[in-house]
Amino acid sequence: MKYLTLIASLFFSLYSIANNQIEPCGTMFNLKERIKKNPSIIENEIKLESFIKNKTKQVRLENRKAGPKEIVTLPVVFHVVYEISNQNISDNRLLSQLQVLNEDFRALNDDVVDIMQIFQDRIGDFEIEFCLAQQDPNGFPHSGITRTQTTNTTFATTNNEVKFDNQGGKDAWPADKYLNIWVCDLQERTGYAQFPGDDPATDGIVLDFFFTGIASSDARTGSHEVGHWVGLRHIWGDGDCSADDFVDDTPLALEATYGCPIGVNSCNNETPDLPDMIQNYMDYAYLDCDEGMFSNGQVERGRTIFEPGGPRFAILESQGCQPSSILDINAQLIEIISPTNSFANCADEINLSYTIKNYGLNEITEMIIKTKVDGSTVNINNWDGNLASNESIDLNLGTFTIDPGTHEMIITIEEVNDAVDQDESDNALTVTFQTGGNEEEIIEGFEAVNFPPDFYQLDNPDFNKTWTLNEDVSHSGAQSIFVRCFNYGNQNTYDDLVLPIKDFSNFNSPVLEFYSAYARYDSEDSDTLEVLVSDNCGESFTSIYKGFGTAIQTAGNSTTEFFPTDDQWKLNTFDLSDFVGNDNVTIKIRCINSFENNMYLDDISIKDQVTSIGNEMLNNKSIFSLYPNPAKDEVNIQLYALDIVYGTIEITNVNGQMLYSKAIYNEKQIQINVDDFTAGIYFVNITSENMNKTEKLMISN
Repeated sequence: MKYLTLIASLFFSLYSIANNQIEPCGTMFNLKERIKKNPSIIENEIKLESFIKNKTKQVRLENRKAGPKEIVTLPVVFHVVYEISNQNISDNRLLSQLQVLNEDFRALNDDVVDIMQIFQDRIGDFEIEFCLAQQDPNGFPHSGITRTQTTNTTFATTNNEVKFDNQGGKDAWPADKYLNIWVCDLQERTGYAQFPGDDPATDGIVLDFFFTGIASSDARTGSHEVGHWVGLRHIWGDGDCSADDFVDDTPLALEATYGCPIGVNSCNNETPDLPDMIQNYMDYAYLDCDEGMFSNGQVERGRTIFEPGGPRFAILESQGCQPSSILDINAQLIEIISPTNSFANCADEINLSYTIKNYGLNEITEMIIKTKVDGSTVNINNWDGNLASNESIDLNLGTFTIDPGTHEMIITIEEVNDAVDQDESDNALTVTFQTGGNEEEIIEGFEAVNFPPDFYQLDNPDFNKTWTLNEDVSHSGAQSIFVRCFNYGNQNTYDDLVLPIKDFSNFNSPVLEFYSAYARYDSEDSDTLEVLVSDNCGESFTSIYKGFGTAIQTAGNSTTEFFPTDDQWKLNTFDLSDFVGNDNVTIKIRCINSFENNMYLDDISIKDQVTSIGNEMLNNKSIFSLYPNPAKDEVNIQLYALDIVYGTIEITNVNGQMLYSKAIYNEKQIQINVDDFTAGIYFVNITSENMNKTEKLMISN
């Protein structure tokens, strides 16, 4: 059958049912209502059809069967949601529904021999079987059946209320591990399903309790809806003789079939001209005919979604059909609540708290939990109580005094119920945190994958755009950070990059430096760059710089989004001498948005400027720095010694051969092209009247 160019038209061709009958399947009605609320669902469905089409072509070219190479078993969880007792159907009814699914999807139903002779060679075996889940999403033993009593008298096809706890239903189990089947009193319809690749929170099928698991053709409502769940459409394409179900071996049909009119031929516009395949599960004749089938083409289409990259591929790895492997005694350290990783606190105190879960079958009544900081034990928690299976507990141990600095904390569960835990692999967690100010200098070029870097923080009051990594432009290296003010509509909001807390007790002349790049949209307005400093643990901040307009602009106005070139960066230098002697200094770099254009930062440093050079130099390591190092195309030399008026820069290789020499005069930064240098080790030497300093430089290809 032909593949429709405009797939989207499928979702709006919901035709009225002949003879004014109520259409039993609500799948397309549910889809239509959800599209009204979220039109992007159309794009998801188009992507699904595109994937199936392309993957089917690939499978055929490779001359192999679509989907898994062996019979697969998918775990099923039944969610029975009932108001009155007769809706709370028995386990046996649910098991009989599972049996019907297994027979129909393997073409093992006894009545398959009664399929019209002309379609006998088209009967398909999905090679998919279904089991009742033996473990819940956490791995604990489970019957595979949940039962929820509700105050809802009935559930509609169009609103998915049955799929949510807070709407009187039952939340789905993870769609990548289970086929969710909800059973309830469903208004007017016998069932409905959700196509692959849609919202996992509502993924699965819904069956009316009356049409679930009874030993008659009514049980095939489940086969019909699971057909939708694997991506099959109605046999008549939800249209007329010009519509399609995207399957080659199912003849065109004018409309849905009711009753059992074997041999009816409602469309005559294809060759060969065959009767309607009314005995197919994706028509409605299964409600009256005793026999049913899926076609080979439907099997190929449905199995394609289990291919790698397909929306049902992940469920093949589910362990839901396997017996639970949960141990009798297994405590699990879930989370260190406080201090968090990269936590920084001005004070020399931390609050210690963590979460432990009983991931075993037996109740936990005793635990010994040990906390170490930098290798030394700071707390031993001899806990006793009652922690039931699959329950968690938050333990708060209070406040501890920790010396200023950067520290590593390791929390370990040592004993459970007066014995070693049966699974020690989840008994320990580690965090790194900071108390007080850090005495180390800062050099940050934002080259790591994670952002913000350790001990940096973001203050984003409007929870909208904020400082983020940019992998396309940079002053040096490969990355910078920016606030995308160009399309940031929340004017007059600010976003702060908060630097690690600094200790300037032993600094002589601290200096903050960073490179910025900025362009305005026009000359009528400007975003703002501000630097703020606190010396009282963040209780109040002093603005030491606030620039806007031409003061921060590094390129001309741009009515398109600004991305700086290599020569559109500006060095910003701020003297922090007023804060010398303070051991808790917090610095913020703030962008105040005015919906103009993007603002960029790179190569932030806090260093101690050397004010006296000579044999008694207090901070010889801060005379100059190299970045990036290793370098590839160019290297930047940042000078910090204030009294290098006249000097010389030389670069030599390991053999002492001089490859570069330059006289300097009152310069703070020099950029050198090293593109012609071969990969290896070099030495950069700076000499002046009263100093001589050498640093190692690595050149990479």
